[in-house]
Amino acid sequence: MQALARHEPVDLGTEVELPGGERRRVRARVAEGEERQRWWARATAVYKPYDEYQTYTERQIPVVVLDRR
Repeated sequence: MQALARHEPVDLGTEVELPGGERRRVRARVAEGEERQRWWARATAVYKPYDEYQTYTERQIPVVVLDRR
């Protein structure tokens, strides 16, 4: 995952399995700017410890978005 630390495009896989068993082709990318802020807010609303985890590091934790292919 070193590519994520450098905020470079990365392909983490081409297919994922969703809850319920549906499979979908995707492309992974790192969100930037306002888009990252929106996804980070959603993530921390669901899992509060992410905000605390961010305080343990000076780097910005990447948010990976899976776009449908």
